[in-house]
Amino acid sequence: VDQQTATRTCIHTPIQEELDPQADVPSDVLDGVSLVHMDSRSTLAAIEVARMANEAGVGVSLDIEKERPHVEGLLPLADYIFTNSRYPSIFSPDSESLLHGMAALLEHGRAKLVATTLGEQGSVLMRRESGPVADHPDVSVEAFGAGDGEYQVVRCKAHTPAGAIV
Repeated sequence: VDQQTATRTCIHTPIQEELDPQADVPSDVLDGVSLVHMDSRSTLAAIEVARMANEAGVGVSLDIEKERPHVEGLLPLADYIFTNSRYPSIFSPDSESLLHGMAALLEHGRAKLVATTLGEQGSVLMRRESGPVADHPDVSVEAFGAGDGEYQVVRCKAHTPAGAIV
C-alpha cells in the first residue's frame, strides 16, 4: 500500500488461453488447503476447483467485479463473495437497490455472505445469519428482507490507513 496516496497496486499477467479443467487441475490441488480464493478468471478451471473444494469441505471465496464467460457456473459454488459496487447490479439488473442485488447473489447459491466495497463510502456486508458485530461508531447493523429470507447487513464507513479499524 502506498501510504501517500492510500492506494495499492496489483500486478497481473493474464494468460491468453483458458485453462483445461481436466488437464490443468491436479487431483491433489487442495491437499492441506482450508480456503481457496478465486478471482473469476480461468472460469472453467475455477469451477472444477470449486466443485472439488465443495466436496472436500474446503471454503471457497470469490472476488468478482464483472461478467465473465461461465461465471454463472462458479457463483453458486462460492461460500463467500466479494464484489465492487457495480457487480450486484450487473448480476441482477432488475434489482431496485444495491442491497437487493446482494440478496440476489446470496439466493443464487450457497454463499454465506456477500461483501461489497463502496470506495470512499466504505463497504457493506450482507450475510444469511445474524452474528455479533464489533461495537464501533463507524459500523452500523440492520436487517434486510428480500426474496427468500431476511439478512443481516453490516455497513462500515471508509477509513484511511492511519484511521483503520483493527
